[in-house]
Amino acid sequence: MASRNQFLFVSFLLPLIFVKFTLADLASQDAVVLEDQNDAESLAKTAELKLHQLKLKISSLETSIEGQTGELERKDGSIQQLEKVIEDKSNSLASLQSAVRSLQEKGSLDVQEKIRDVNARVNELEKQIVTLKKEIEAQSRKKDKLEAQANVAEKKIEGLNLKFENLRKINDEQKLIIRNAQRALRVAEEEMLKAKLEASSVTKKLKEVRQGWLPPWISAHLVHFQSFFITQWNEHGRPTLDLTILKVSFLSYQVLNKKSEVEKLVQPHLETLRTKWFPTIKEHCKAFVDDFHPLVQSVSTQAIDYYHVVHSTIKPHVIKIHEVVDPYFQETKMVMKPYIDQVSDTAKPYLDKALLFLRPYTKKVFRYHRIVTKNVQIYHSRVQANLHKTLKNYELTRPLATERLVWFMASGLMVLPMIVLFRILLWKEPKKRPRSTNRSHARRRAKRVHLQEKLTS
Repeated sequence: MASRNQFLFVSFLLPLIFVKFTLADLASQDAVVLEDQNDAESLAKTAELKLHQLKLKISSLETSIEGQTGELERKDGSIQQLEKVIEDKSNSLASLQSAVRSLQEKGSLDVQEKIRDVNARVNELEKQIVTLKKEIEAQSRKKDKLEAQANVAEKKIEGLNLKFENLRKINDEQKLIIRNAQRALRVAEEEMLKAKLEASSVTKKLKEVRQGWLPPWISAHLVHFQSFFITQWNEHGRPTLDLTILKVSFLSYQVLNKKSEVEKLVQPHLETLRTKWFPTIKEHCKAFVDDFHPLVQSVSTQAIDYYHVVHSTIKPHVIKIHEVVDPYFQETKMVMKPYIDQVSDTAKPYLDKALLFLRPYTKKVFRYHRIVTKNVQIYHSRVQANLHKTLKNYELTRPLATERLVWFMASGLMVLPMIVLFRILLWKEPKKRPRSTNRSHARRRAKRVHLQEKLTS
């Protein structure tokens, strides 16, 4: 409160002092004006202006003093409120300090109990940590076992994946073969229908040509042979061809499946052959070559000498025979030439008509021949590549992997099923030969005569 009164006193005193000094200045200025009467009017005007300015300043100061007094009153009210708040806070602090003291006295006992509880809990936690460590070690062991089992399972899965991929490739190849066979059958059926339509249209045109050069009995035999061939093909040829295609595809599938098993079974035997039998065979071969090499050289030299001797002795005789036979040959050629020319001239129109008659059939034959040769070349190249690869894989058969031998083996493998099929189709039961009763039994008759002579004697 004393500071507030001092502030009010200073705020009132400052404007009064300011006014006093300003009035003193004015009095001094008035004295100067009286002294300087020549400049009185100008100074009076300036003094009036200054008075007016001072009055304005005083009024502004009064308004500011009033505002400051209002603010001071407001601050006094807020200060009183703050003093009340401070008193309340001090009371609450005293109560809190007393409560803290009481709590400190009680807290020492509680802390000891809590420390005991914490120590017991720590012991329990240590025991749990030990058990958890043991469980973690057991789980780590189980984890190692499971990882080993997982690695084994992954290896098995990789092997199964490889087998699955191989089977999928085989399945895809079989599907391709079946599709190609179906396409070939469809194309063959379509071509058969086209051929029938063309044959029906061509037969009408060719009847006139047949009547011109073929006798009726040959045309009848041709028609009969054609119908017989078509019926035999539809009854026996086509079903056997379908069965052979299916059997070949099934056998190839089985062979590809059993290839890995056969390789596994043969692998130890091949290793024994490599380690035991090959060195002994090589040693025997070297010994055989070393023993028979001089003999072979001597025989080869003797054979070459004998060949030269025979060639030198036979050559003049051959020349003489050629000189003797050549005039007879030329004479027979001159004699036979007009007959040959006559036969060719007479047969030429018939051959031309026959070629014209057989031209549509020959076109089809050549077309089918091209298709068949193309497919055979494709399969032959595949079989040749597989055989070359299999022969190269094994050390025992590696020297046999030549192009010529592989070509002959592939052609034999492709021709063998056809030979077996034709043998099955053309197989007939052998006829039992009846025993001939008209045999001469000269020996038995001689024995009987000899016995009769003994009996009579």
